[in-house]
Amino acid sequence: MLPRIDHTLFAVGLTSLIFALGCGEGHPPVDSSLTEAKVKGVILIKGKPASGGGIISFNPSNVERKVSSFTAKIADDGSYSLTTFTGGNEVKFSGPCLKDAKELALSTRYCELSSGDNLMNFDLLGENDKPRGAILPQGAVTGKVGRKRR
Repeated sequence: MLPRIDHTLFAVGLTSLIFALGCGEGHPPVDSSLTEAKVKGVILIKGKPASGGGIISFNPSNVERKVSSFTAKIADDGSYSLTTFTGGNEVKFSGPCLKDAKELALSTRYCELSSGDNLMNFDLLGENDKPRGAILPQGAVTGKVGRKRR
C-alpha cells in the first residue's frame, strides 16, 4: 500500500519547486557586447522619401549594456548611414521630415543587427510598418477619458 500524501505539504513543495525553476536572472538573454554594426538604409513615410531633413537614432542599450544612442542625419532623399552595436536596437525618428506625420513623434521601431553591414529600410506608416509606442490616428482628439469635445 502506498503512503498517504499530505496534499498541503505536496502543494507547498510543488509551488516552491516552480518558483525555484522560474527564478533566474529575471530577463531574457541580450547582446551585451560592444561589437559594431554598420547600418544604412532609406526612410520612407507612406511610401515616399522622408524629405526635409531629420535625425534617426539607434539605441542599443539593454539590461546588460548601458550606452548612449547613435544618431545620423536623414538626407533629403531619406537615406542615412551610421554605426551602432549588434543586437536589439530601438529606433526613433525626429525632425522636419515628420511634419506631415506628427503621429510618429512618440513611436519607435525595433531591429536586430548583426556585425558588419546591415541594410535597414523603414516605411513609416506603410503597409508593413511595425511601430512600438503610441501612434494616434490622424485627427484624433486626446484628452481625459469620458469627456466629449463640443
